[in-house]
Amino acid sequence: MNAGPPIPAIDVAEAERRLREDPDRPLLVDVREKNEFVDVRAPGAVLVPMSTFAARAGELPQGRPLMIVCHLGGRSSAAAARTPGRRRSSLSARRRSSKRDSGSARNGPSARSWSTTE
Repeated sequence: MNAGPPIPAIDVAEAERRLREDPDRPLLVDVREKNEFVDVRAPGAVLVPMSTFAARAGELPQGRPLMIVCHLGGRSSAAAARTPGRRRSSLSARRRSSKRDSGSARNGPSARSWSTTE
């Protein structure tokens, strides 16, 4: 089976840039489990846990690029591999740019962001 082209891995700064500037409006898809998402999440992210991703991937809009995020990058890469033919990238919430990162995570029920912008 042909794995196809490699799936680009991007850092948080690049994801933020794409969310702000890409006219195709990328969709940020969080594949962590619900308990992880409740604790810390990016603004605007939609939750499609890896445990249900194969069954639910068809629900994702076809016309938008996907930025798939998890904690360390393994689950996001695996999920991105399940979306062949789509413009997609894998993002680790821990993958920071080489520049100094002043972003801070928000935790708990009102958690919204691990991002450096709102």
